[in-house]
Amino acid sequence: MSNKNDSRLIFTRELGLFTCTMIVAGLVIGSGVFKKIIPMAQTNIGEIPILIAWVLAGIISLFGALSVGGLSSLTEESGGTYEYFRLSFGKFFAFISGWSDFMIVGTGVNAALAFFFAQTINSFITLPNPFESLAYISIANFIHPFEYSGIKIVAITTMVFLTAINCIGTRESGILII
Repeated sequence: MSNKNDSRLIFTRELGLFTCTMIVAGLVIGSGVFKKIIPMAQTNIGEIPILIAWVLAGIISLFGALSVGGLSSLTEESGGTYEYFRLSFGKFFAFISGWSDFMIVGTGVNAALAFFFAQTINSFITLPNPFESLAYISIANFIHPFEYSGIKIVAITTMVFLTAINCIGTRESGILII
């Protein structure tokens, strides 16, 4: 919503403490638990070192969350990490951080999470591969766009659905998360 007397946009807080907590828990715990525990267990390291690694990772994540919380108390401007980088390192590094997050990091993470989600669905319900006959096609002998096409279609559909919900509004995105 914009203020007619001011050229800046004014954003309202749409998400509450519970929803924000669920977002952070989902980001920190979600994919890690489902995609990292099995490879770690298959290394035959043992349960205690694995648990210690997870506890240490949790402590590091807690320090990161406290750092972001401290930075958020320094400003009332919107922008998240862009604003925190601007305060800490200046506009240039804030721009580079925002650009790389928007164009590379954020999109890659979201694509990976959608793919993990589709793989998990496939482990419960075997997804058909409608383009199985094209699985031999490759780009540079290592990119196989039609291999596991059922999983990729579910991942793409998931991304389109979540993007549509996010375009509708923040409150609707928060309801979907809960």
